Amino acid sequence: TEHELARQKLNGEINRKTILMDNLPCIAMILKKETREIVTSNRLAKEMGAVPGEKCYEKCAHRDDPCPFCLAPKLWESNEPQSLEIDYREKWYRGVWVPYNEDMYVHYIFDITESKKAEEERKKNELKYTNLFESMAQGAFYQRADGSLVDINKAAVDLLGLTRNDLLSRTSYDKGWKVVAEDGTALPPEKHPTMVALKTGKEVKNFVLGVFNPKTRNIRGLSVNATPQFKDGQNKPYQVFGTFHDIT
Repeated sequence: TEHELARQKLNGEINRKTILMDNLPCIAMILKKETREIVTSNRLAKEMGAVPGEKCYEKCAHRDDPCPFCLAPKLWESNEPQSLEIDYREKWYRGVWVPYNEDMYVHYIFDITESKKAEEERKKNELKYTNLFESMAQGAFYQRADGSLVDINKAAVDLLGLTRNDLLSRTSYDKGWKVVAEDGTALPPEKHPTMVALKTGKEVKNFVLGVFNPKTRNIRGLSVNATPQFKDGQNKPYQVFGTFHDIT
């Protein structure tokens, strides 16, 4: 009959979908709307007991009732895919709900615990770096290949006598700079230690120069170090890390 043919066609589609889902690195299930009954599931879901006829929340979340954070009802109402990340029982998961047909939907559950741990570690390292960078007694800064500043710490701001915003808006070629060599002659931008490091790709150490400080109205003697930094696989630096201290 026509009904039987439609049922066979649907079963064939579900079987093909299951084969595809078996290759996914996550739990994947096709569920009935409203009841959340499992129609089919992939290998990873079956390993935890999420088999046809069971309720997804009973086997995946080990609950007697639907998860309070489940976005399936929102999917049923809008017929639009839904997703969220949640910390559940000391692990992190990303849940995705996708429409399948009028009566069913697909639910994916990704275990993202390791990536969340890596992200948290990265944030801790960034905070540690920021605290170190800002607490350095030496002036420190990052400068792009075009001569503009990426970042600069408080010690550098104080030594140069300008505001942070003023410094970040300047390049080595800005006419507002008054930089002199150790012998007192004007030092052109292309001979600044950071620009030399960017051009040659080599570190510059203990380069002595003088910079006019508009707050103190005098030339401050500085000893500058410049270290070029490279991206993986490249031999031309994309930025330079500079440090300096007052030798006035």
